[in-house]
Amino acid sequence: MHIRHGALDENGLDTVVPVAADCFTMMHSDQLTISPPDVTALLQEQFPHLAHLPVRAVDSHGTVNALFRLGEDLVARFPLQASDDAAAMVQREVDAARRLLECSPVRTPVPVGVGKPGASYPVPWLIVEWLPGTTAQAAAAPDWRGVAVGLADFIQALARMPTQGRTFDGQGRGGDLTSHDATVAECLDRGAHLVDAAPIAELWAQVRDLPRSRPDAWVHNDLMPGNILVAPAEGARPGWVLDGVIDVGSLQIADPAVDLQPAWNCFDAPARTVFRERIGVDDVTWDRGRAWALVQALPCLWYYEHTNPVMSQTALHTLRALVEDASRPA
Repeated sequence: MHIRHGALDENGLDTVVPVAADCFTMMHSDQLTISPPDVTALLQEQFPHLAHLPVRAVDSHGTVNALFRLGEDLVARFPLQASDDAAAMVQREVDAARRLLECSPVRTPVPVGVGKPGASYPVPWLIVEWLPGTTAQAAAAPDWRGVAVGLADFIQALARMPTQGRTFDGQGRGGDLTSHDATVAECLDRGAHLVDAAPIAELWAQVRDLPRSRPDAWVHNDLMPGNILVAPAEGARPGWVLDGVIDVGSLQIADPAVDLQPAWNCFDAPARTVFRERIGVDDVTWDRGRAWALVQALPCLWYYEHTNPVMSQTALHTLRALVEDASRPA
């Protein structure tokens, strides 16, 4: 596959360029705006016991929420786009965070309070505890195998949570792969100036209608490098280990293959092998994981080309890894 966009480092990612502390890049035509003074005003109205805390914007390449640190221990999350189900989305994130606190082997967000719409901001928002650490997106890790082990254990912990007979609800990724045919075709066309589309289209043709071999399970469903916290391994062990997982609002019951995406959006070949062995999935599930990684990467490739280059280049890295991995002998 031929990459034709920017320079990638040894992990397939570009160097992070911080944004100004009081602004956020406009990535969506309907994006909401909010500033530190707006956040302070909302705190004064709704959380007066927190209104004394200094407020500062968080440099982030996320595409769903604007983040503001409240002092040293808290962070406020403000959806970048309004929607009819905005309140339900915030509540789902709260419910997901509470659910993960009961099962996760690593740190996950702790919800603190839900904010209401106010004069300076029109939809509900959320305060959670700040989890300090380094994201996999920002880490120059020489050895990802420890992270691969930890992430496999995290995914398996989620999959063990009881579903009470519930199945995929039809929203987002995690159901019928073939329902994404039109999106894949459109994105291959829109991103043709960034990447060689032919091998990606060939891979999609191979994986789009693979059968299911595992039932629906709880999945994080957004295990992007920016949502994975890592830390150097302690003692004499080389490499890094998993330290936490954030941005949990996409937690749902779905095809468990969805959470295999870090194999290609984050890990190098040695860590990918460790990840697959640790998680112990069959060939069909692994190949459906390739499909879901492709489905997530393709829209990001062109949509964020100019407004969020880090997200676009992460997509390029993912697509390159998918094609290179598929070309290796079994």
